[in-house]
Parts: sequence; C-alpha cells; structure tokens
Amino acid sequence: HLIHSWFGVWMGLEINLLSFIPMLTNNKNTMMNESSIKYFIVQAMASTMLLFSILLIQMKYPMMWEEQMVPSMMVSSSLLLKIGAAPFHFWFPEVMSTSTWINCLTLMTWQKIAPMMVLSYCMQLSTFMFTIVIFSIIIGALGGLNQTSLRQIL
Repeated sequence: HLIHSWFGVWMGLEINLLSFIPMLTNNKNTMMNESSIKYFIVQAMASTMLLFSILLIQMKYPMMWEEQMVPSMMVSSSLLLKIGAAPFHFWFPEVMSTSTWINCLTLMTWQKIAPMMVLSYCMQLSTFMFTIVIFSIIIGALGGLNQTSLRQIL
C-alpha cells in the first residue's frame, strides 16, 4: 500500500485544513477565535511533522519504508495528531467546547476523513498502533467519566 504522491497527500491535507479555519472564526466570540488559532497551530505542527517524515522517507528510505519503524511511526503520529486521537488529543476538547454544533459535526466527521484514509493506506499492525488503540480506549473511557459538557464528551 505505497502512496505514490506524498506531496499530493500533504497538499490535500493542507487544503482541508485551510478550508475549515474560516468556519471556526467568529468576530463576536473571542473564545472561538482562540480555539481556531489553537486548531491551526496544532494542525500546522502535525503537517510539519508529516512533511518531515515524508522527506525522511524519500531521502533515507526510498524503498521498503514500510518495514522501517521510525518513518512509519512518524507518519502515523502526525496523522493521529491531525485526527485528534488519544494520546494526541490534547487540543480536541477545547476546540470542541467553544465551537458551534455544526462546526463540531464537521470537525468530528469531515475533517477526519482525509487523515484516516491516508492512515489506512500506510498503517501496519504494529505494536505502536496497538498501543495507540489501547490508549484511545482507556483515555476515552476514563476521560468521559468526569465530563459534564456534551461537546467535550463527543
């Protein structure tokens, strides 16, 4: 499942990010503006990490990069950060708590489709992904016990 155009993947993820930022901003609510800036910074950090791992793959591991652990973990980590999966979800509840319901719906569905598709193309059943799945289950279950805000639980 080798992706042939990493630059196209990165560009598509960036277009997806930049198309959602104007939906998050609101001139009347400063908390929404703060959460949109937080969303942008986290997504830019994940994009930079993805771009760095793509460069690492192209330079150091031109063939059979799926068998190498470091590039695979870096790509997976950056995509999981973009998705907001635990343990990379530190930004997600705050952005959700200050957004409108339609933005919450868009953030939880449409914004996750592209990174999940890329992740499904390059995912391996490794110890790293197994650990991430277990962390998501545990953190999601325990974190939801103490929440009173429906938006943060979602």
